[in-house]
Amino acid sequence: MLPSLTHSEYFEAPIARAPRGGAGVAALVAALTVAVTLVAAWSGQSVAGRASAAGHGLSAVPVTARGPVSAALGSHAAGYRIVGLHARNRVQRLGATFESGGVTIASGSASARLRLAGYGRGGALREVAPVAPRARANRVDYAHGGVREWWLNGPLGLEQGFDVPARPAAGSGPLALSLGLSGDLHARRTGAGVALEGKGAALRYGSLSATDARGRALPSRLEVRGGRLQIKVDDRNAAYPVRVDPFVAQAELTASDGGAR
Repeated sequence: MLPSLTHSEYFEAPIARAPRGGAGVAALVAALTVAVTLVAAWSGQSVAGRASAAGHGLSAVPVTARGPVSAALGSHAAGYRIVGLHARNRVQRLGATFESGGVTIASGSASARLRLAGYGRGGALREVAPVAPRARANRVDYAHGGVREWWLNGPLGLEQGFDVPARPAAGSGPLALSLGLSGDLHARRTGAGVALEGKGAALRYGSLSATDARGRALPSRLEVRGGRLQIKVDDRNAAYPVRVDPFVAQAELTASDGGAR
């Protein structure tokens, strides 16, 4: 069931988190578009129908607009609240448990644990120690030293975010975030994202975006190396702080290749 909002609230909530700078106009238009799509998709839809419609709306808008829209809608719906550091997402058929040692995401009988292990630059990654999560409404925060990790639960999936306040001085190469991966689901690159597959489940870690303090989009990519997920961001011309923002959502298994789309 849709949260009880006025028409103006549906439009204003996504706009409030639209990126600053030159990307703002495009994101604002996209936010309006996807808000209308999602509002229409919910009416009279089954859970499966909602997931399909949400996925269609997600693919129809720029990456930078997806987080603001999903977070805003999720913040007004009780079903997306984090209760006892546990989250449920019926639309995406996911569950999540937030602990100091990482986030366990479950789909069916399979699960995967993601843990921020380090950040910085190649050869000089700074290790990240476990820290207790704090939850409020549909958001969970991890205040790691030097970087803030956060998660938002919404109809388009579990949005993971990293706010890096200052440019790492040590090392060379792009800004890097390294995530440990364990559990039943195994990672493989697929297109611009990463498929997490196993035991009949398929999740997608993707829709990655990175922006700087001026709202400019930064080139970014995902890699799978040594059992870890790695996010790389070209920050050579970035104004800090920098925000890095991937999504975890349900993928579709196809009969032709059994892979995640």
